[in-house]
Amino acid sequence: MNKLIIRILLTSLVGMMVLGLTAVQAGTIKVGITFNMVSETGQKMGQMVMAEFAKQNELGGINGHQLKPILLRSDCKTDKGVANVSRFVHQDKVHLIIGATCSGVTIASMEVSRKAGVPQITPHSTNQTVTMKGNPWIFRSSISGRFGATALPHWTSENVGTNIAYVYGSDAGAQGFMKRYKGYLKKHYGVDPAGSFMVPEDAIDVRAQMLKAKATDADAILLAGLPAVAGRWFRQAKEVGIKVPLFSGDGISNVSVPKAAGDAIVGAWFNAAYSGYDNRPIARLFNAMTKEKYGVPFPGQDLAQAWDVSQIVFAALRRAKLTLTDASLADDRTAIRDALASTRNYMGLSSGPISFCKDPSPQCRDGARTPVMVRYTKGGENFELELFDRPTMDIDTGL
Repeated sequence: MNKLIIRILLTSLVGMMVLGLTAVQAGTIKVGITFNMVSETGQKMGQMVMAEFAKQNELGGINGHQLKPILLRSDCKTDKGVANVSRFVHQDKVHLIIGATCSGVTIASMEVSRKAGVPQITPHSTNQTVTMKGNPWIFRSSISGRFGATALPHWTSENVGTNIAYVYGSDAGAQGFMKRYKGYLKKHYGVDPAGSFMVPEDAIDVRAQMLKAKATDADAILLAGLPAVAGRWFRQAKEVGIKVPLFSGDGISNVSVPKAAGDAIVGAWFNAAYSGYDNRPIARLFNAMTKEKYGVPFPGQDLAQAWDVSQIVFAALRRAKLTLTDASLADDRTAIRDALASTRNYMGLSSGPISFCKDPSPQCRDGARTPVMVRYTKGGENFELELFDRPTMDIDTGL
């Protein structure tokens, strides 16, 4: 019975977002999907999105068209991501691309989709550069670092202090995030870092850098690493005797981080696009679904943003007038791009409305502007969090 209720409610949620239905047409809508699937969470993201596409097909597809999703792993490697998008564009001849989920991969691969005129929407890349290049084919449903790196330093500065030491990875997402954070403190408080220590993005042992950060006598230490290694970093910070508060960006919402960190992560706060401890009805419903299907009772933003992007795509495809023949491929791709751009006030799992518009500017293509502020109250396998703020950023923030 619970399974039936969840299925009915999720189907109803999708139905609520149906806009601009068109007549039934022949043809298949091909969608390329490229995710980082190294972690267990990444694998479940892929499974969930493919399941959402399958469910749409069971319900009759989109305006009578069947969907053909093609899922390829990029695993946060630029060469694999670019190869995947090249295949989607030239071999599979997809109409739309979802991904990538790592900023560096998205920044590189979106040049391929731009040259070919294929719309691409990323559910999890936060580097500000993604939407700063004036690319008319790219959309971002995740929260840009320019918003996250404003909400987090503002709250931290006002409540903890401005003398911050930084330990962060060399990946594009972490570097962009750190640049924005440092810039905010310099602009608004006139302060420089207490210390700044970059490490390789896949670094497992960062105790030497943690000791250097400890020696700065900072008010707090910001750790920004990929989820695969961030949990170890928090644990090592405690191992070297760091007593000041630790905090991070949205990457530590990945369930692998508190599991690896254990109680070393207790008290750490971060900004995110979603928290499994959100009490809204749609969030409780989503949590029930992920617990039942994927064994994740309190999902983080990775799964939530993947679900949101699938619903945004389905709604846009319903609005697009598609012919779906070999000869109409370019026109269909353009129609889907324009339909995505017409997204207004989508309300799903994201903590605020998501809207796009036609102009290829950050103001039009950074669709989500409302992060949540969350802190860990328990680490390990049975970790717990609390959501304590939900600030909405101005559309021009960080520009």
